[in-house]
Amino acid sequence: MNTNIDLLMTLMVILAIVVTPLVYIALRLIRLAEKKTDYDSDKYRLSIEDQIAGLSKQLTYSSERFERVNHLLLDSQKAASGRMTASSGPNVFLREMGVDTDISIDNDFVFVLTPFHPEFADSYIAIKEAVMSMGLRCSRGDDVHMSSNILQHILQEICRARLIVADITSRNPNVYYELGIAQALGKPVLLIARNTKDLPFDISTWRVLVYHSFTDLQQGLRKWLTQTLARRKE
Repeated sequence: MNTNIDLLMTLMVILAIVVTPLVYIALRLIRLAEKKTDYDSDKYRLSIEDQIAGLSKQLTYSSERFERVNHLLLDSQKAASGRMTASSGPNVFLREMGVDTDISIDNDFVFVLTPFHPEFADSYIAIKEAVMSMGLRCSRGDDVHMSSNILQHILQEICRARLIVADITSRNPNVYYELGIAQALGKPVLLIARNTKDLPFDISTWRVLVYHSFTDLQQGLRKWLTQTLARRKE
């Protein structure tokens, strides 16, 4: 009888030795799993909050930011303020903006409508190289430093240019404003964009050079220049 009791006690001790670490490990795993769940939840919450904060910044325009993004449109409104007349037409608008309407067209000049952001510096260089390879000259609005009234300078260059290239990537409001003026003046315009996602609905059916590399951009631009210049000679 005593032998059986001793054997039972021994088995219980062995079982306790084996089971206790297993229970401890199981509890640790459960706790770690709970921590991971908490971490994932916090991470997800932070991700959502970051997105909300980003959207809030985009939707909450300060007056300073609005003026910076839409400065050309605001400049034109200020220039025209107090000088509204019954007359209308491109020449009236240009005169109100202080632009010489008798300016001669430079047949070797291509003007580029593009955001002034550094992100577009490389694409502008690619455009300029392609234009120059055709024996033409090229510039954009900020190639000449202007301390004030940059819109007047841009309008003057649009009037002087034979051809216009408009980079509508990022849907920059100033580029669209300049584009509308160029088209109202009857300038031949090539629209370019990095991808089709940058095309708004109302111009998605227009001819747009969508490029995926600067090589694509330069090849397409040279082709357009050749075809357009040939048509203008006919």
